[in-house]
Amino acid sequence: MSNPPLPPAPEADLAPEQPPERVVRHIHSSEPQGLPLASLDLKVHEAKTARTLTFVVVSMLGLSILLQYVLMGILTVYNKTEAIPTFEHLFNAVLPVLAGLTGSAVTYYLTKEKR
Repeated sequence: MSNPPLPPAPEADLAPEQPPERVVRHIHSSEPQGLPLASLDLKVHEAKTARTLTFVVVSMLGLSILLQYVLMGILTVYNKTEAIPTFEHLFNAVLPVLAGLTGSAVTYYLTKEKR
């Protein structure tokens, strides 16, 4: 046994749906769309970004050193000396990365072209 054939679809259902008029006008308009680049001062934006990144990376380095000393003090007070070598190993792995990022960010920030 086979399935019975499907009835043919009406012609109105086969036509594609038309997009709204506002979409058609937007696509075919001659006005530029998006962010106007002429109003952006890219040098100022770059300087703000460099300053922000420099302060963030320096803060990360300072906070990681402070956190290391605080946690080492807590581990010493609670007599958890078996965890100290593992913790120091982690800090010794993270410190060079943060120091390198901080050095690069500060060097870029201090030697960038002055406006």
